Amino acid sequence: MNKLKFLHCSDIHLDMPFTSLGGDTKRSSARRQDLKDVLSFIVDTAKIEKVHMILISGDLYEHAYIRRSTINHVNELFKSIPQIKVVMMPGNHDPYASNSLYQNYSWADNVFILSPEKSFFCFEDINACVFGMGFENSNRVEPAMPDITLNNDYYNILMLHGTVDMNFGKTVLNPVSSHNLADWGMDYAALGHFHKRAEDIGGYGCIFNPGSPEPLGFDEEDEHGVFLCTLYRESADLRKKLEYEFIRTSKKQYYNMELDVTGLNTYEKLVEKLKDLLKNVSSNGLVSIKLKGFSEYELGLSLKQIEEDFNEKVFFIKLIDDTRPPYSIDEISNEPGLRGLFVRKMLRKIDDEKDERNKEKLKRSLDFGLKALEKGKIDL
Repeated sequence: MNKLKFLHCSDIHLDMPFTSLGGDTKRSSARRQDLKDVLSFIVDTAKIEKVHMILISGDLYEHAYIRRSTINHVNELFKSIPQIKVVMMPGNHDPYASNSLYQNYSWADNVFILSPEKSFFCFEDINACVFGMGFENSNRVEPAMPDITLNNDYYNILMLHGTVDMNFGKTVLNPVSSHNLADWGMDYAALGHFHKRAEDIGGYGCIFNPGSPEPLGFDEEDEHGVFLCTLYRESADLRKKLEYEFIRTSKKQYYNMELDVTGLNTYEKLVEKLKDLLKNVSSNGLVSIKLKGFSEYELGLSLKQIEEDFNEKVFFIKLIDDTRPPYSIDEISNEPGLRGLFVRKMLRKIDDEKDERNKEKLKRSLDFGLKALEKGKIDL
């Protein structure tokens, strides 16, 4: 076979709970359906593009939350493409544990699962060997590589779920360098684990991570999708070549925004500013807006009402009150009463604190304390 065509995806996280939606069961359920729909789109794309394989580089599902009905749905999708091989590797969220559905489910005949027990598959009909070792638990911190014997007559692919060219200390998962990966001589290294797309890692021309095909949280604002790849060589004497393209698959998009509310002293003014901020956000958007600046009135109850109103215009919205009261802290610190004493003690704590996150928490505590002294309560 002169060419090998495949789709590379990872980190779908089927049945994840979507805790970032704050217990909104209706929207969490809709987001779980989005993940199923994205997998269906991937399978449909594989049919249209007439690929030979789909590679899923870990975290297909959430082990702690997956429903058998969801796996039944997944398996039916794979059964619908019997001519396409589906090669899956367990990740840290769906490890190859004794109670794993990878071990305790009757998968379709065209599904192949890489594991410590079976670390490679060679497919003679498409001249492809796929290597990899899935996670046997969720906490692997040592690099794990399968025994590899390359066959130059085949297209050789390594699947890896882990951390590449990054060092987070002792808790890093399955760490490896791109240099070491390239030394294996693979024609393609299909990575997973990090949800942000990374093309041609290390500059070796063969190491790729598609990221998650659907964004899963507010730290995933970038474009999401899969890689459609073709490996080929023009003759037996020439080095194998790779062509690839990124295909967008995501159904929703996350946005992180800020709004300065200084001078917005009425509910109506705040709503108008928010409408203007959101004018280019689609109805499928999930939006987090941090309110900054100085607020002349307590926002708590107003924000809850605004969130309810705007959830009809976007898929999900949350407002974070990071405003400060329009006090002169210096003037209050010179007062002889309780307010002055409280502010002086808090300012000393803030000055003594070295950690910037803790400093911000103390500043917020100072603001809440002043509100409580003024009103006798705080609306959170």
